[in-house]
Amino acid sequence: MKEKEKATRFNDKVILVIEDDPKMNDLTRLILEENGYFVLSALDWETGHKILNEIPPNLVLLDLMLPDVNVEETCMKMGKDNAIHDTPFIVMTSLNSLPAKLSAFLAGARCFLNKPFSSDALIACVERTIKETEPAPFWRQVAEFQDETDEFIKTNYRETSDTQ
Repeated sequence: MKEKEKATRFNDKVILVIEDDPKMNDLTRLILEENGYFVLSALDWETGHKILNEIPPNLVLLDLMLPDVNVEETCMKMGKDNAIHDTPFIVMTSLNSLPAKLSAFLAGARCFLNKPFSSDALIACVERTIKETEPAPFWRQVAEFQDETDEFIKTNYRETSDTQ
């Protein structure tokens, strides 16, 4: 079965890991798969970007120190690329500096994981990020629709009454 077909069966649990260290990439993938996620992986930005456009994931885990790109620029490109600009991403890095964290967050990162990280920290960060980017629960959507409907009726009723 093709990757795209497999990914569609996982709905909101598709994650792309872009990490150039094969061992770290495999370990991250294994932890995520053990927690019910479908994981696509790339060892460089070019491959990762291709996957992003072909099989849009729900979340990207992005190594801040990829050798083939400046990740700050990459994060900014993600924000400007219409095909992927809504895809949330988490930055993973061995850098533990405030400027690195600020750059990641200013570029749009939702979470910052220092390597090495525990499986618990990874899953907590992933679950929080996915939860933050989920659509509003159904009941909230219904309430918002009702408010919009009430406002529409009031506006149109008033306009109709004013014209008579």
